[in-house]
Amino acid sequence: MMQNKEITKTTLNIKQAYPCTTEILKRVADQFGWEVTTEDREERSGEQLIYWGDVQKIDYVNKQFFDKPGSFIINYFHGFVAVEKKIDHAIALRTMTLLFSKHFDFFLKTWIYPQEYKSLSLETLLNEKEIDGGFPRFIFKPDEESRANGIELFEDTVYIFDKVGAKAGVIQTYLNNPLLWDGYKFDIRSHFVVTSLQPLQIYYSPRTMIRVCTEKFGSTSKQKKMQHITNICFNVSNTEDETSFTRDESELQEMLNQKGYKWA
Repeated sequence: MMQNKEITKTTLNIKQAYPCTTEILKRVADQFGWEVTTEDREERSGEQLIYWGDVQKIDYVNKQFFDKPGSFIINYFHGFVAVEKKIDHAIALRTMTLLFSKHFDFFLKTWIYPQEYKSLSLETLLNEKEIDGGFPRFIFKPDEESRANGIELFEDTVYIFDKVGAKAGVIQTYLNNPLLWDGYKFDIRSHFVVTSLQPLQIYYSPRTMIRVCTEKFGSTSKQKKMQHITNICFNVSNTEDETSFTRDESELQEMLNQKGYKWA
């Protein structure tokens, strides 16, 4: 957050930053000669104060300040809620699936919760024979959470309310036969930076992140979420060895080649 005025120093407020990002933020601040603070305060005279985190959760900041000339919210475009929030994202993908089914066949069957709970319950009744008495058939993702917070797995809809109550989110069918890496579930994450919509400008990082679960896939224990969720902030609590939940792209290529897949 910045004001158009005489600036003598820049301070980075990391109070709302995720714990797993604080060290890299401090390193960046040091590189640019910025100060770092975790105080609950607004800008001081002659200071350019940058808040890192969810602005709406910073209760010591006047939200009307963002409407003043010279003030900005970085990393935000109006309308991007359709990508950021699980429910809006699901609705957008549903629409794209109807319009371009050939290109969006990857989108799993999804229900908006709690609004579509009855439809989900009917799905469970019609496919009751698929319940195997332990392995999850559905996954719940809270609408406004990230970093694996609030994710729940369950095999029958009768358990939903006990787990999440009426909390808004999406429920999707859960894949029980994913491609595994030495018995572990993994995902591939690529990073993009959108700097402009008109004209459209997107920057792509050539470095790919491969995240691996810290528990082997296949256990029927519903408690072992670490066999299903690849998020680093979630798995780091299960081990101090970072190499156990991340892989290099060259390793990925080798593994896929061995399985007969091509990675480009």
